[in-house]
Amino acid sequence: YEKRLHRWLRNQRLARLKLPAGKLQLLKTSHQLLSRYIDTWSGPMIKWNADARQLIDFVVEYGRLPDANDNDRSQRSMASWLKRQLARVRALSDSQLEFLRTSHPLIESRLKQKLEKPTNLDKEHEGFYELRKQLATFVKDNNRLPHSRKTQREAALFRSFKRHVLSHPWIEEEHLNILRSIHKTVAKQIDQWTNPLQVWYSRCAELQRFLVQYQ
Repeated sequence: YEKRLHRWLRNQRLARLKLPAGKLQLLKTSHQLLSRYIDTWSGPMIKWNADARQLIDFVVEYGRLPDANDNDRSQRSMASWLKRQLARVRALSDSQLEFLRTSHPLIESRLKQKLEKPTNLDKEHEGFYELRKQLATFVKDNNRLPHSRKTQREAALFRSFKRHVLSHPWIEEEHLNILRSIHKTVAKQIDQWTNPLQVWYSRCAELQRFLVQYQ
C-alpha cells in the first residue's frame, strides 16, 4: 500500500510540467509535509510556458507559423514543438488550450482545425462489433484484460480496445456501455480512461489519509 502511494507520488513529480495548477495546489494543501516536498520540485509548467512564449513571440513578430524545414534550428524546434502540441491537443489542460487559443489568430486557427477535425465514424463502427467479440472471448478465457506487452496478437487487441475507448465522445455512449457490459474489469478500465481525474483524486485522498495516519 505504501509503495503504491510512493510510486503514484513519484509519477506526479515526473509529470509536474503537465500538471494543471489546480492539481498541484490540491496536493500542496492536503498536508504540510506534501507542501514542503512539492516546493522542492521545479516549478510546474515552466518549460511548457517558455516554449509556448517563444512560439508566440515568433508568430507575433513574423506573422506566420514557424517552418519545420527552415535552415534556422530554433525555428525548426518551434515548429516541432507546435506539432507535438497539436498531436496531443485533447490531452492539453484547459489553461494550456486557453493560453494558446488567445495568443494569436494563426495559432487559434490551427487549434480549431485540429479540435474540429471529424473522426471517421464509419470506419470506427465497422470494426466495433469484431472488437467486442474478440475482447469478450479474451476476458472469458483469461479472466483478465489484454496487455500491451504480451504477445503480438494480445497487444493488437489491447491497442484496438484503447483506441475505440479514447475516441470518446465521438464514439457513441451506447457502444461504450456495450463494452462495459462484457465484464467489470472492462468497465473499470473504460472509466479510468474516460475519467482519469476520478482516479487522480482517489490517489490524492489515499495519500492524504496515509500522511495523517502516520505523521
